[in-house]
Amino acid sequence: MLVGFEPSQRGRAALLHALGVARQAAVPLTVVAVATQERVDVGCVRCRHSAALWNRELRALADEELAEAAKLVGPVSWVRYKVTVGRGARAISEAADSSGADVIVLPSERPRRFRRSSYNGVVEELRRAGRWTVIVAPESAAADANSQD
Repeated sequence: MLVGFEPSQRGRAALLHALGVARQAAVPLTVVAVATQERVDVGCVRCRHSAALWNRELRALADEELAEAAKLVGPVSWVRYKVTVGRGARAISEAADSSGADVIVLPSERPRRFRRSSYNGVVEELRRAGRWTVIVAPESAAADANSQD
């Protein structure tokens, strides 16, 4: 099982929802943060350098997002954390493939890095791939997870 995490109320709800589902199913959970990356092989030297610096910052932000997720989850041995590099459905599907996930949980609303129409396309593209089940987590997962413990 894999959950796409972002530092928002809905992102935390998706994480807690996925944590509960994984716990009940007794399967490992991979928490991913997407680090969008710009191409560094085009443009002038200054542009390539700026893109490389920007990419480094985006990876650092993704690392911070995973640190927040780990703090929310606590010390659980069956949860792994991973930064996935890329854009949209491709980045999430590559992370799901590499972790062996058969279920992907996403927040109920688009991550802040996607426009709404683009995010809806990510959800639909992942669903069409057919290699896994895609669950859009309910917004109330935080309250549901707290009532289970």
